[in-house]
Amino acid sequence: MKRAPARRKAVAALQLGSEARYRLLAGVGGIGTGLFFALEGNHTLGRNESRPARQLDVRDYCKLHIIAHYVAVLLGADPSGTPFHVLPVGRVGDDDIGRRLWREMQDAGMDMRFVERVPGQLTPLSVCFQYPDGSGGNITVRAAGALAPTPEDIDQVEPYLEAERSRAIVLAAPEVPLEARGHLLRLGARHGAFCVASCTTAEMQDALRLGLFAPVDLLAVNEEEAAALAGQELDPSQPEAFLKACAAVLRPDARLVVTAGRHGAYAYESGTWEYCPAAQVPVVSTAGAGDALLAGVLVGLAAGLPLVMNRARRTTLADHPLASALDLGTLLAAFGVTSPHTIPPEVSAGRLAAFADEIGLQLSDRLSRLFPGRS
Repeated sequence: MKRAPARRKAVAALQLGSEARYRLLAGVGGIGTGLFFALEGNHTLGRNESRPARQLDVRDYCKLHIIAHYVAVLLGADPSGTPFHVLPVGRVGDDDIGRRLWREMQDAGMDMRFVERVPGQLTPLSVCFQYPDGSGGNITVRAAGALAPTPEDIDQVEPYLEAERSRAIVLAAPEVPLEARGHLLRLGARHGAFCVASCTTAEMQDALRLGLFAPVDLLAVNEEEAAALAGQELDPSQPEAFLKACAAVLRPDARLVVTAGRHGAYAYESGTWEYCPAAQVPVVSTAGAGDALLAGVLVGLAAGLPLVMNRARRTTLADHPLASALDLGTLLAAFGVTSPHTIPPEVSAGRLAAFADEIGLQLSDRLSRLFPGRS
């Protein structure tokens, strides 16, 4: 295995100390861009409805790109592998969009050796829609055919997983076929990596049938996806039965993160649930918020933070100092929804710490030490 030479010095990253747990993130998932429309009217778009909309000047990205970008920037990723290594696997078209996205990912510090630009193919495109209240959704072209990552593509990361073993994270994100995601998860489990997955609502039953969750150490899903997993709806006033039903589908030692939009997020580990209220911030767009939260959780875990804290349930996010990986994910998601873009261009460790101050959130001593100039 040969490391790429260092390409740039990270200046906006967290300070990883001796408590850092992971050094590598290898992932598959969607790499693409999209068009963004602001819909007229807050009622849910109907099956046969034609709705007036306004196209927005918004930079939209697919799931692997969003999650990996946050991780790369906040952990100071570099192709040399020091201090952190982000290794996406996938394919984009060798078109203007594909070349631009490839450069943007490289500029964020990712090692792009396993992201192929395929001649004659169009890079996946999504159509995103936003309601006047800031909520919304998207229709995304799944990478398939010549752009779908193959088992052979994924096997290229095996030497890196073998080298890092328990210090590696593998991420199986949506917008590529389940078979590819399952292959990466099994490969990661074989080498002792921490295996992370998410699935869309439409994929959930197929994922269960294929045994996709057997090697998963952390499953991250939103409220609707979790309902498809558990077979029941979330009642935010009494979430315990719903959350236990979700956890029962996974291995007993697996962890779970469930995002519930304005109701906040929940996480489970070793019999302990933690609820994290959503931050009270002006919402510009919720697109990409769940991906940002997962990215923040992965950053926190990589830095050595616990996923959850055993403490009294909060009514507001400010009730306790931010201390867990779930807290960091919630902070990053709050920062993300204040931007019209699914990856805020100004994201950095310093900007995230300043944002916490601006909205009145206190960081625990341990979390504060990760931010430059805050120790």
